[in-house]
Amino acid sequence: MKRRRSAARLFYILMCVSTFVLALFLGGKIPYGAVSALLLVLPAAFLLSWIPGRQLTASHTLDRDVCPRGTEVHYTLAVNNKGLIPAAWTRFAVASSHELPGKPEAFEVPLGPFQSFSWDAAFTPPHRGLYTLTLSEFRITDPFCLTTNSVSSRYKPAALTLTVLPKPIPILEEWKERLDPQGGNGLFAQSSDEPAVDSRAYRYGDSPRRIHWKLTARQRELMVRQYESEENRRLVVVLNLRPFEAEAPEDYEDTLIEHCLSVLRYAFERQIETTFVYAQERETRRFTGRDLRLFDRLQRDMAAVEFNSQLSLPELLSEAHGAHMLYLFSVDMPESLAELPQDIPVEIAVIRGFDDQKQPYGNEARTMRVTVLPS
Repeated sequence: MKRRRSAARLFYILMCVSTFVLALFLGGKIPYGAVSALLLVLPAAFLLSWIPGRQLTASHTLDRDVCPRGTEVHYTLAVNNKGLIPAAWTRFAVASSHELPGKPEAFEVPLGPFQSFSWDAAFTPPHRGLYTLTLSEFRITDPFCLTTNSVSSRYKPAALTLTVLPKPIPILEEWKERLDPQGGNGLFAQSSDEPAVDSRAYRYGDSPRRIHWKLTARQRELMVRQYESEENRRLVVVLNLRPFEAEAPEDYEDTLIEHCLSVLRYAFERQIETTFVYAQERETRRFTGRDLRLFDRLQRDMAAVEFNSQLSLPELLSEAHGAHMLYLFSVDMPESLAELPQDIPVEIAVIRGFDDQKQPYGNEARTMRVTVLPS
């Protein structure tokens, strides 16, 4: 590449000298010949170095705007020379707001008159988050390789945004057994002979077996039976986003959030009334419901949250009063078990806690259990 540029510069110099000598020969006088050479060479050099940057267009696209972590994403960069003036070299560089293995690096290509160039790359986002891809460098070298100029920002394509969601994973089997409302042994299991105490309008995700057909005919609206266990049993899921103080294991943030979402999805799919609590800095955020549409919103929120909570654990656990069960997701164990509710079952999921994978803990109800998540 450097040899080509040196040869182009040498050719340009020889052309300038030849033009100057020809102008002297034709003009017959040195002042007239010198002025003629300047009038011929300088405007041509200026135009050839200025025009290429105005006749090139660039665009880049992603094959998707939203994807789960670990999904392959395809990136396409297209450049088109719409003019007669060639560009000796066109240099591109793509920048990302987060680390992206396989992201396209800087590269250079020549572009002749009316020539197009397309470049495809595939990369896999390793972590959840909001990724921004920009064309950080767009430089044009004139046909004689004398000048290299940056293309004006108005000719550059707009930045691309990619939302990488937490990867969907199945709920752990032991958690499923304690939650399953249809398994008969779970804490939210509904007895087969439990009478309905009320009725309500149908909500997305309700089982067709709960539809009250006679009342639906009278009300001319889809109605379902409501049971006492449904009214009085509420699940609380707390995600403690306190930052890791010691050396952090790889992917610990993604692991904790993905296991938390697995519990939320399982609860929403089975119409368990659920309150989800987490904090960003000193702001507590609470969501209550049983609709899968709420889960879709939470999944997008979890793509952008940061481990920056400044609230104490008792402040986060204030929503657990009157609940039927508590799930606590945290980096490590609470400093004191007295901070946890003593009268309801508690499931604790931590990244760092014990040497064993699972170890029971006892509270007054003797229903506290700890699970160390693989990191």
